[in-house]
Amino acid sequence: MPLPTYLKRSSQLAISFVAALYITFHGRSINFGEAILCWDFYISLVPSVAAAYGMIWLIQTFMIWLDGIVLWTDKFLQRLVLQIVLGIILPSLFDLLLFYILFTSTGRDIVESGFLLVDYPIVVAFVILMNMLLVVLFYRHLHKRALESGALTVPFESDNFDSNEVPENKDEQVVLEIEYYGRSYQLDVVEDIIMFATVNKQVRVFTLTNKSYPINLSLASLREKYTSLKYCQISRGVIINMSFVTAYKIGEKRDTLELALDENMLKLIPNSTYLIVTKDNITTIESFFRK
Repeated sequence: MPLPTYLKRSSQLAISFVAALYITFHGRSINFGEAILCWDFYISLVPSVAAAYGMIWLIQTFMIWLDGIVLWTDKFLQRLVLQIVLGIILPSLFDLLLFYILFTSTGRDIVESGFLLVDYPIVVAFVILMNMLLVVLFYRHLHKRALESGALTVPFESDNFDSNEVPENKDEQVVLEIEYYGRSYQLDVVEDIIMFATVNKQVRVFTLTNKSYPINLSLASLREKYTSLKYCQISRGVIINMSFVTAYKIGEKRDTLELALDENMLKLIPNSTYLIVTKDNITTIESFFRK
């Protein structure tokens, strides 16, 4: 799914102008009609517009950069911390530094001028509001794409699969193509994938590169599709590539088994519960190892 592009430049400039206009008049008894005829008004307004635009540009640039690293939907707390540091603190410091240089160069004191006590709190509030706006746009985009996906995607059932997709020649590559936030991935089902698992009511594919991606396929569909490629369902929420399973043992809980992987593969599994075989699937696993 493509990532949101957020605000266009025209929108950024419009917001910058309105914000600068508000800050220029905030806390001051200035007649607007007289102000627009005075050069001093424009001398104050232009730097404010430039600073506001610079902050919006910084916030949006960091927002897009962070979207490519850690999404709100994947690791919310980690993203929140990064967003506060890069999206709020840095742009606020940028504005403070910019006006400190401006006031110093003109021989004025940043505190006595009223900027630090009157204008700067408004600047910080503006930065916070801009971050909130972009977060809302992110989730709005996410919701819109989800609706489009739900409207255009036909649910995958076993009867809908093309029987020719899993080749008779076992040496022929079977590819699972995934689109994830604007990037396309082609995964070799036999060589690149270690398991499919349900995480927070969402089916995800786990790869040998220690990545996981959401997919619009049910576990039932995946089981039917890839059984011939040594994929077995071991619990209600996990289908594993048995090519990477080395052995199994009796589980700690009654009527369970525990699958064993080599050490390198084990590091790719989020936690050991993903390797537990439940009662209904024990016969399948035992039969696999008897082959």
